[in-house]
Amino acid sequence: MAKEIAHKRHFLTVFRRWEALFKRADRGDPEADKWFIAEYYKSLGHLSEYGLERLTDELKARCTF
Repeated sequence: MAKEIAHKRHFLTVFRRWEALFKRADRGDPEADKWFIAEYYKSLGHLSEYGLERLTDELKARCTF
């Protein structure tokens, strides 16, 4: 159980970094944030901490700011 909680915390930390890197037009709407995070976790929650870090690196390398 503690491992699952730590994994979710890491995911939220990474997600907050993504929010800083990749600005969203609807950012700041608590209801939108809740659903947005839940959908991303459903899609990407299976990734390990290392996998999330690698995905972040790939996004930064491929995305245009």
